Amino acid sequence: NGISFYNTLISAEKQEKHEYLYWEFVGYNGQVAVRMGKWKMIWKNIKKGNKEVELYNLDEDIKEENNIMDKHPELLEKFFKIIKKEHKTPDNKSFLIKPIEEMLQK
Repeated sequence: NGISFYNTLISAEKQEKHEYLYWEFVGYNGQVAVRMGKWKMIWKNIKKGNKEVELYNLDEDIKEENNIMDKHPELLEKFFKIIKKEHKTPDNKSFLIKPIEEMLQK
């Protein structure tokens, strides 16, 4: 469910904001990302069994060169709650990222 950005385009009213942005991409062996304020969490190569996630502070690292997940482990649970809330099992199985489905069944 999205929020219209029409107000931003026409500079009319105050723009309603998302608490976070969530997206999945089946390409490149499956990827998930969550953007929340200055934080961006990326989980790559999911289909290859990768369980490690990356965390970036985009205020300080716009190029996403310094993974700081080890400095902020408390954010991992928050991001995975968002994944569990927002993930929808696709009807088209070619868009399925099986490890996400398995994680949600636990």
